[in-house]
Amino acid sequence: MVTTENKFDFETKFYQYFDTVADESLVMLNSIGDAYISHDGGQTIKRFDTDGEKIVEVVFNPYFNSSAYLFGSKGNIFLTHDRGYSFMIAKLPEARQLGMPLDFSARAQDTFIYYGGKNCESILSPECHAVAYLTKDGGETFTEMLDNAIHCEFAGTLFKYPSNDDMVMCQVKEKFSQTRSLVSSIDFFQGDNKIIFENIIGYLSTGGYIIVAVPHEDNELRAYVTNDGAEFAEAKFV
Repeated sequence: MVTTENKFDFETKFYQYFDTVADESLVMLNSIGDAYISHDGGQTIKRFDTDGEKIVEVVFNPYFNSSAYLFGSKGNIFLTHDRGYSFMIAKLPEARQLGMPLDFSARAQDTFIYYGGKNCESILSPECHAVAYLTKDGGETFTEMLDNAIHCEFAGTLFKYPSNDDMVMCQVKEKFSQTRSLVSSIDFFQGDNKIIFENIIGYLSTGGYIIVAVPHEDNELRAYVTNDGAEFAEAKFV
């Protein structure tokens, strides 16, 4: 075992390793938005050149462990699929950054959903709302997928035996309402838009299942689970 001490002349705000065995690559972010890359566990580091744009957030892809996404303060996103050895630059949609996490396809590396704010000249404006934007080419182009979506999953890529490989599920919170619904589509909401539950607390995916928390009468909470996106069964806890 070799131990190396390396003193940095900046305050580290964030760091994370790529979850690979190829090397000890990591991304670091300092308190003023400068990003640094290391491929040897921090023994040597190199500042990432963004042409003066500050990095406000770093997101790692949970399904492709060599991929990371660096959000710039001027509306750019810097993508790497090789642990920071090279980067591509893409322009985010003309929408306010809301700080919501990306949602990724488990099967297609270049497919993910970005959430931006529309009509958000003021974040407190009643017209300000989230929009889910879809890219299938790694951010080169984005299409507006669904208004008022605050969390989506590429459900068809999560299930072992999905009812449809292209199924997407989204949690939707309409403007001027506190109610959240769960909807699904098999064509990225171009024409197909199915309401699964009209009122939910939230949902999550784990181990090839999607679990939905649904409010019930008398302040009761019920959970429903699916492993194909088509049929939901009430989960019983004993």
